[in-house]
Amino acid sequence: MKENDVPARFVEYAGASHGFFNYWPAHNPYFASTLEQTDQYLTELGYLSGQPNVRDLYALVSNRTTDDRSLD
Repeated sequence: MKENDVPARFVEYAGASHGFFNYWPAHNPYFASTLEQTDQYLTELGYLSGQPNVRDLYALVSNRTTDDRSLD
């Protein structure tokens, strides 16, 4: 990546297993964290603007009932 001047960032999640960043119906802090890191990175590159609100959205989605599909 460096050799080709391609921007990249490595963020380690020590001890996390394969698929740790996937959405789970139950609380998964890695999901919100990886989305937030992605949001910040894309903002730095100029693809997004504003502050990340991933954690607020994830909290809302995680606390809804399985019958509530208003955010789907």
